[in-house]
Amino acid sequence: MAFDTITPALDLSMSGTLDVSGWYRSPVVLTANASDLGSGLEILEASMDGGAWMPYSAPLTFTEGHHAVQFHAADVAGNLTETPSQEFDVDAAGPVIHLPAGWSVDQVVTLRVNDAGSGLSQIRVVIEDEDERWPKVAWNEDPSGASFTSELTWDGRFKNGAVAPPGTYLVWVKAVDRAGNESVKLGRVVVP
Repeated sequence: MAFDTITPALDLSMSGTLDVSGWYRSPVVLTANASDLGSGLEILEASMDGGAWMPYSAPLTFTEGHHAVQFHAADVAGNLTETPSQEFDVDAAGPVIHLPAGWSVDQVVTLRVNDAGSGLSQIRVVIEDEDERWPKVAWNEDPSGASFTSELTWDGRFKNGAVAPPGTYLVWVKAVDRAGNESVKLGRVVVP
């Protein structure tokens, strides 16, 4: 009579682009491999985000949000190997910038930026003429959390004090989230 007291071997591998902030900036693919040299492997299962145990047969892919995954493998003799919960966060989408397509000089417009994933890190606003004849007007906003709202207006003066002649000028808004994803939006301000 043979006895099997050795638990199955269970190895995990995870792939994705991990940012220095600890967030994955791409979908995460989690692969599990199990083997048993004793009585043989009977089951390999995964529990995703607190759900029920489900048979595992192919790599699992995770997109936006916070995730927790756990695996267990059992052999025919009933020996069980279970991994600790693997927790990770995925934010592969850049912030969403809401900016009017165009407005007039001295008009007040609303700038809104949202990021439902890791939250906002940086916002930069640049106003320039298309031919770059005058020094740009630029400033940084200091967002925190998932949303930022501010009023935006321009008096028609460039960094050196030069008054913009009649024409259309570019307003660039660049937003970065805590995972490092960037978004850019262009608006135009008209000097009549």
